[in-house]
Amino acid sequence: MRILFTWHAAVEPEYRKLFKEIAAQGNELTVITPEKWFESGRLQEIKGVLEQDGYKVIPVPILFQNKLKRFLYRDIKKLAGLFRSVNPEIVHIFEEPYSLSCFQMAMLSRRITPGAKIVVESFENMIMPQNFLFSYLEKFVLRNTDTLIAIPEEGRKIWSSKGFAKKIAQAPVGLDENLFKRTEVSLKGCEFPDRKERARICYVGRLTHDKGVDLLIEAIANLREEKVNCELVIAGSGEKETFLRIAREKGVSGLITFIDALESRLLPALYSKADILVLPSRTTKGWKEQFGRVLTEAMSCEVAVVGSDSGEIPHVIGNAGLVFREGDPIALTEALRKLIQDKGLRESYAKAGRERVLKRFTWKSVAQRLTEIYKEGLE
Repeated sequence: MRILFTWHAAVEPEYRKLFKEIAAQGNELTVITPEKWFESGRLQEIKGVLEQDGYKVIPVPILFQNKLKRFLYRDIKKLAGLFRSVNPEIVHIFEEPYSLSCFQMAMLSRRITPGAKIVVESFENMIMPQNFLFSYLEKFVLRNTDTLIAIPEEGRKIWSSKGFAKKIAQAPVGLDENLFKRTEVSLKGCEFPDRKERARICYVGRLTHDKGVDLLIEAIANLREEKVNCELVIAGSGEKETFLRIAREKGVSGLITFIDALESRLLPALYSKADILVLPSRTTKGWKEQFGRVLTEAMSCEVAVVGSDSGEIPHVIGNAGLVFREGDPIALTEALRKLIQDKGLRESYAKAGRERVLKRFTWKSVAQRLTEIYKEGLE
């Protein structure tokens, strides 16, 4: 199949491994992505066309940098030329249906390659009110989409309730199981020792209120009061000073190490030095956890995981860890205490996590699922 795939996050090298696997399924793949985008905690850039592993990535300058709903590809002539030269059978748009870029690509496809099947992939798991402009964009996209891929379980219901009556499929986010595996490699630049005296809990992600970092700090304070010997490593970017202050107020700043956001290739070394990975997300008015990629990364590295019941987290964890009631630091404390005090349970979850990833969350399995969806769409 000839596939034209567009995704802002394709600037991240780790995510481009999906394209290698799609091409390996016998597909002819061309990818459009911004020249620059802030992804995985840092600004990333692609200079010039990348042609490797059977696929091609073409960076295009954009307007409204890092605005998910509002960014647009600037060079319309170049985009039109790509649609004509690729002449795709499938146009896969990995952007939300209400976004300007999704509208832009759907409109170009319908005008230049009207015979192509449009596939739109969405992380949405909440009904978000849109103003007139974005509501119009969404209606246009849904009207012209042939297949919609929902990543969260809740996505099916969301898009059906919005009147999308055509095919809704489901596919998860993947990873490279050969990168994300247990390793003895040391993580350069971090001061905590390879040999530890305490149980090590780890958080990786944005340092924001909705990610529940304050709840995790409170749980660490509770465990200290109970004389449970543990420490916390927090890796990410965001409101670091806010959480440093909370740690000082709780009297646990000496038990917490903050490090900056890490490149994907460095994360296995961090996960492998942890006993437990926690994702304590809380649902807010405008957001709930849409997947929780750090969970699958840690599971693949054979680390027991704990997550709240916000959004997609319970569906990702499955039988590989513990789920607690979101926003409840006591429930989180109990889950952590249970895992810290029961090494056998941690090891059981660690083994189950790796098995779950190999079965459901590798880039190869995701590419196979996407190819199935494409073929079904062409029937």
